Amino acid sequence: MPLPTPLAVPHAEHQNIVVDAVGGEAAWANALSIPAFVQWYPRPGAAPQRATAVRITSDDEALYLLIEAAEPDPADLKAGYGRHDARDDDRVGIYLDPAGDGQRAYLFVVNALGVQRDGVRTASATGDDHAWDGRWLSAGRITETGFVVEMAIPWATLRHPPRVDTLGMMVYRYRPVAGEQSGWPPTDASSPGWLTQEALVGGPGPLPQSPSLDLIPELTYGVGQGGVAVDRLNIGGLSPGLTARWSPRSSVQALVTLNPDFSQVESDAAQVAVNRRYALTTPEKRPFFLEGQEWFQHPAGALVYTRSMAAPRYGLRSTAEGGGVKAAVLHTYDALPTPSVNEGGGWTEADIGEAGAYETVMRLRRQLGPGSDVGFLFSDRSLPEAGLYNEVVGLDARAQVGSSSALTSAALFSSTTGIDATTVLAPKVTLNWNTGGPKGGFEVDGDYVHPDFRAENGFLTRSDWLFGGANAWRQYRPKEGALQRATVTPVDLGLGWDTSGELRSFFLAPMSSLRFVGNHRVAFGLERAGETFADVWLDSRTAWVNYGAPLSTDWEISTYAYVGQSPFYDPVAPFVGEVAGGTATTKVQINRALSFSASAEGERFTDEGALVYQGIVSRLRVEAFASPHHWARLILDRSTFDELRGAELLFAWEDSPGTAAYLGGNLRGDGDPDNREWAALAKLSYAFSP
Repeated sequence: MPLPTPLAVPHAEHQNIVVDAVGGEAAWANALSIPAFVQWYPRPGAAPQRATAVRITSDDEALYLLIEAAEPDPADLKAGYGRHDARDDDRVGIYLDPAGDGQRAYLFVVNALGVQRDGVRTASATGDDHAWDGRWLSAGRITETGFVVEMAIPWATLRHPPRVDTLGMMVYRYRPVAGEQSGWPPTDASSPGWLTQEALVGGPGPLPQSPSLDLIPELTYGVGQGGVAVDRLNIGGLSPGLTARWSPRSSVQALVTLNPDFSQVESDAAQVAVNRRYALTTPEKRPFFLEGQEWFQHPAGALVYTRSMAAPRYGLRSTAEGGGVKAAVLHTYDALPTPSVNEGGGWTEADIGEAGAYETVMRLRRQLGPGSDVGFLFSDRSLPEAGLYNEVVGLDARAQVGSSSALTSAALFSSTTGIDATTVLAPKVTLNWNTGGPKGGFEVDGDYVHPDFRAENGFLTRSDWLFGGANAWRQYRPKEGALQRATVTPVDLGLGWDTSGELRSFFLAPMSSLRFVGNHRVAFGLERAGETFADVWLDSRTAWVNYGAPLSTDWEISTYAYVGQSPFYDPVAPFVGEVAGGTATTKVQINRALSFSASAEGERFTDEGALVYQGIVSRLRVEAFASPHHWARLILDRSTFDELRGAELLFAWEDSPGTAAYLGGNLRGDGDPDNREWAALAKLSYAFSP
């Protein structure tokens, strides 16, 4: 853990600060001034190219930040309006750990125009989770010498102890034109234990612990080709819903949603779905499931995959923490449960029929020390009308060894009852050891999955599986020149057997990545692999390259291409053919209020020169902002695999998380007027505290 600094955040009962990115209030004269920033990347410890000044103060309601970022050349400043969490601009932010224990920090980020981005970082995670959305205020203003940002982060938004005597924080700035991150305290982004490098400053002391209740009533109307939408309880197509969040104190929260609207503001982008051994995963976008996802992370993999909870009629979620213990419970009733994804068999659509599913997950964690904890998981998916039941129970642990190594383990058992009313018990065991520092690292892991192990609330595709793998990497950071960082992974190896000892798969995938001045990124690698499918051994080898760069402050591109040999997963007669494919994306900021992006993914597969399949899926997206809260979006989709085309148009007003209005529709088809399908949606929701 870091040592406390001699700094402390000033505190008053009421600071009378207006969040307007001006900073003219008297309270700022007595605020804490953060020491000068240093580079985090690409030259750790060096002075940044542009100066950044940060002042912090607080009162009983919130923590306040005033940040002044120097940027004398306006051409180097990237900024535009956008939706919450959507912008990747010049930005400033803070990791804020109200408990000061290095286990979890909230992230609050603002671009030069005040657009917000937030999330959560946990001690065991390798990156930020932007699924969490909090209620806080921000403002941004571009000046002749750079930009000014002001933030107010309510204490009620944070899970904080009754007394905040020590605050953990990391304040930073990102300049995309240079690919430079700078911040305080001095740190190295490649070092293990990111949150253990936070600075500890004196906090405000005792804070109010008044209970809070937030209500979000909503009303939606959906109509389409076949009439009004019937996937929710409704009256003539009008579907009311209610979400309530109750926090008796900052460490306890309960969330209830009734007849929720789990439709998404944006449909999932199409993926190449041809010739895939396993079902494709899709990212979660529904707010009820997004918030608090970090509570259900597990070292044994995706044991909680909420996109399998397709159409819940209600949902319950509760979290609590205190004394080093963290607990979370999630429960839904799903009217349209999805079938199993496990390769070893499971519940099919025919097995499920019209049955609904009761889905429950409980997660407990107990902190044992910095970077060390033990955990418990219980997962249940029951379809009583179909006679299908699955339960998973298990323990896991993470032990921090020294400052650079960690051992993670998990042991689980599943109990599954199928349509024949037979109940089967089966285990799964996972081990991982990793060690590393700024210059390199090494990792080994192993996994054992019994043939009958199932986790129906998750996305675990493997069964009858015994796996061992190793990964080693080395990083170089030249002190001068155009090359800022080079990472070489000479060893990325995995071997898998079935539980009888027969080899099922292997891969060897060395790779390298380079990052240059101006945020140009290149990565390339080779993969030699083999696997058993339908009792046939399939050898393959591919080469790939990835390139990404900003062509200007308003235009960036990213490409990925691969070529080689790959399996064709025909369940009757699988074989190995020649494959070539890739993806390409580009984003252009026309001005602060208008932007567009285009993406395409394609693949071509041949067998000894004969075409097996080829196609491209693409998406064009245009967004226009009348203000930071009022916007419109047009999306055009096309797939040449099946000649499907789609168009979406949406008008939106988004004031804050939970307070929004949407009006939109979509049209889809294959070019035949008789096969067109359309749908329209209107939604209004409003968050308030009674």
